[in-house]
Amino acid sequence: MKSIRQAIFLFCLPGLVFISCATETQTQKIATLHEVSDPYYLMWATENFLFVTNSPDTSKMQTYVLVYALKDGQLVKQFGGPDVFQIQSDHSVILFLRPDKFAVNSSGKVSLYNYEFELLQEQEHGRDSFFYVPWGDKFIARHIYRENKINYYRLNLYDSELNIIKELCRKEFTGRAFSGDFSFAIYQDKLYVAKRRDDFFIEVFDKEGNLVKSIAHDCAQVKVTQAHKDEHMSKLTNRPGWENYFKSREEMEAYFRKLVKFPEYFPAIERILLADDKIYVQTRNQAEDQQEFWVLDLDGQVLERKMVPFKMRSEIICYPYTIQDERLYQLIFDAEAGEWELYASKIL
Repeated sequence: MKSIRQAIFLFCLPGLVFISCATETQTQKIATLHEVSDPYYLMWATENFLFVTNSPDTSKMQTYVLVYALKDGQLVKQFGGPDVFQIQSDHSVILFLRPDKFAVNSSGKVSLYNYEFELLQEQEHGRDSFFYVPWGDKFIARHIYRENKINYYRLNLYDSELNIIKELCRKEFTGRAFSGDFSFAIYQDKLYVAKRRDDFFIEVFDKEGNLVKSIAHDCAQVKVTQAHKDEHMSKLTNRPGWENYFKSREEMEAYFRKLVKFPEYFPAIERILLADDKIYVQTRNQAEDQQEFWVLDLDGQVLERKMVPFKMRSEIICYPYTIQDERLYQLIFDAEAGEWELYASKIL
């Protein structure tokens, strides 16, 4: 089996077709990813390798991982599947990539691999904690917690055996649509956390779990429309596997209608990513196939606010994207060709 580092010297092209582009400023079509059929996550690894979570069937969750080396156009690896990663009905495999290894989170377990795709460690865990991210010999993970009859999302620091070391921060679970729990990213020796609340606010923690900095800016909010509400409810009530949790579809729909609360505005921050010694912040400000991103330095100072070419799959769901080398990369489906294509747009 060839490793990613070995694959960088290969030049055959079984599934990825490169398109040359003229300028750095316009949106560029980079490649057609023929093996991709229904992607969910798009992520960069070290040395410009692209990871895509994928499902061979649009009615099922994404349980496979495709790995491409974009420098030479080689599909390096396809691995996973439901026999390897047992997936619940409400989420796909969740990937977290670190410089020396990557984590695959599936139902009740986290699997660590090196970039030769050798399994380093695999541990099961309780269903109240999820999405473990390796950070040195420790982990960061979300945790659903109840205290004084109030439910919270917590973000915790764990040891190598997945025992809680300390709570970093928490957010009350209210059932409010579009707010979710946290968007967070590890970069170098710091953890950056956005609670996806009404204001533009990011907390920064060191490797011991200490809060070392807060970043705040004024940001206009985006109103939630009826189209957003309708799609959110449709998405909830049409997930595969609902019959495992409810006696009937009517019972399921009644449960979600009672549970979900719609806010007047979206959270100020939709997602944060870190790359290139910068913090990239996605807001909900969208217009004419463009998406607003704030670009901050690592101290939190605003370098630029920019509308970047960006495609949405629907009113509330975007096509998979990631950021690297001051470019936004996005997988977009060409319905006419029936293929998934990779595009890049300069941010700075």
